[in-house]
Amino acid sequence: MEEALVRLARKPAVSVPKDATVLDAVNVMLEHRVGATLVLEDGRVVGIFTERDVMAKVVAAGHDAAATRLTTVMTFPVQTISAKASISDALDRMLTHHIRRGRRGRPGHRDALDALPDA
Repeated sequence: MEEALVRLARKPAVSVPKDATVLDAVNVMLEHRVGATLVLEDGRVVGIFTERDVMAKVVAAGHDAAATRLTTVMTFPVQTISAKASISDALDRMLTHHIRRGRRGRPGHRDALDALPDA
């Protein structure tokens, strides 16, 4: 039987506001012990920031985490899918778009698959 994604969600998504710095986001990720955070503007998901973004777009580029705004290094757009979608539908979307992580948004946010191209 196909199980809906909503049944697999273990904990709410972590999020930070669009105007946060990289350091703000990293501290939130550490506090919640997660590898990614959704970036929100007016309650809408506008991007995602991941451990991979920290390494590739901040550390390797020599940016100051306290001074760098998420909007300059976050991954966007975020692919979305309904929490009622089947696991096979989500897997198909992830394979098609080279998405490495899936996450159901918390109530009030759009359900989201975190778009993380392998580029």
